[in-house]
Amino acid sequence: KCLDSLIRPALHVQGAWAHGFGYHLAVMDADMHHDSNNNVEVVSNMLEQIYKGHKRLPMGLHLQQDNTSRECKNQKILKWAIKLVSLGVFKWVTLNYLTTGHTHDDLDGTFGQITVRLAAFTFDDDTDVVSILMRLLGDLGIEDSSRRASLAYKLDEAPCWDKWWDEISLSFSQLTGPKAPHSFRVCTRLDLGKCTGGHGELEVRPEPIPNGPPESGGDVVVVVKHFMHSRAISQVFTAWPESARGGLTRQPAGTHLRRPVRGSDRRKVISKAEELHKNRRIKGKARDYLVEWAQGTRRRHPRPERYEFLSHSCYGNEFRVGNRPAPPLGRVLHVQVQGIVGPLPDAEESGDDAEDGELICL
Repeated sequence: KCLDSLIRPALHVQGAWAHGFGYHLAVMDADMHHDSNNNVEVVSNMLEQIYKGHKRLPMGLHLQQDNTSRECKNQKILKWAIKLVSLGVFKWVTLNYLTTGHTHDDLDGTFGQITVRLAAFTFDDDTDVVSILMRLLGDLGIEDSSRRASLAYKLDEAPCWDKWWDEISLSFSQLTGPKAPHSFRVCTRLDLGKCTGGHGELEVRPEPIPNGPPESGGDVVVVVKHFMHSRAISQVFTAWPESARGGLTRQPAGTHLRRPVRGSDRRKVISKAEELHKNRRIKGKARDYLVEWAQGTRRRHPRPERYEFLSHSCYGNEFRVGNRPAPPLGRVLHVQVQGIVGPLPDAEESGDDAEDGELICL
């Protein structure tokens, strides 16, 4: 009962499962943003492990996420995929978002296993949580190849991925709403596919870049379908010209800031932790975590200085970047995304990472 009055900043756990290659659980402090930037960081850590372990990457990446605009289905993730294809890291990237009633997939099932078993443990700080999760991953009900490469880790820092993908000077509308599309395939113009029955990607002429450079086979295009299973193509638009890929940087820079915490909340956490430890209600390890987190003095695992998987190229050395020229387009191109074939009603804009204001500890 004495713990009812203890302010306990919640740890956030995010999972990523690359079937056959690994299963990751990233543990984050309460003031780490739950946004697209850190979402991409978790995916990037998975890709980095695969690249270092196998010395290569698959030809394409299929990413399946929740149908939420806050950290998954928004302009930022789409521009991230466009840049990966433009750099030649992958030949294609598909982004798919399941509809309501079909979102409880394999990853949710394993989360259910972990949650039930985690309830039987007690812990005092973030390192305890990571250790417990590593134990649970040892016999998780997944295929052996994923389980052998499973990993739980503390995610304390991430680079500014938002600045990295903002080199793709695009903006999108109608990515959200009841009639917004759920499936996007990013590839080059040369990799557009043909299908029997007139439903192939080549049957839909790509929308060109207005006043842009002439069409080229290396141009990055986005194929839009309303559902993953849809045969009809809603739209194909040119997202980034081949001539502009030399202006893109490979490595992200900077460090993504954490959410601010009010000084009064920090002092409340410290005061309550010291009081309960003095009264022998919590261990010194728990007190240290709460105090150090509130003071901002707890040791943080630094982000990787370099992501080796970004040096991978499906096409060989021709995609390697030299000196960076000026941005080729000189403007932000706006694309109206279509889901159901035909006109769409007005849809609410994507509230990308709407997490304004300080973190409040109740």
